[in-house]
Amino acid sequence: MSLTEFHVLVSEDDRASVQQRLSRRPELVHERNEHNWTPLHQAAAHGLDKMALLLLEHGADPAARGNGGETPLHLAGSAQVVQVLMGAGGDPSAPDSSGNTPISWARREHNVEALRLLLGSSFDEGNENMLAAEHEASSEQHL
Repeated sequence: MSLTEFHVLVSEDDRASVQQRLSRRPELVHERNEHNWTPLHQAAAHGLDKMALLLLEHGADPAARGNGGETPLHLAGSAQVVQVLMGAGGDPSAPDSSGNTPISWARREHNVEALRLLLGSSFDEGNENMLAAEHEASSEQHL
């Protein structure tokens, strides 16, 4: 994937350099790469909650869409990032261009902690047991 220099700094979790660049060029927070990802998408995909928070403080849009209609919340690589993005207004029911929501992405990735946050009070032990069974079945297919 072709990344801009700013996206690389975000991926490397170089918060000092990102902060410095944003103070000089605040528009960088909205810069897009070839997949139409913003730096916030990049931070989310790498599970960088502190970086995501920094970008949000500088005006990053938690509803920004990539080429496939994915928001940063679809890509959230950790429960901490899910928490940050939902606190900033990220929508767990927003569909991408294929109709998949952040909830379905987390389920597909067997990310129980993210799913627990995305579903909130709707999450129960049945969801966790179902995910465990699906994960076991997919692991057996790869053997």
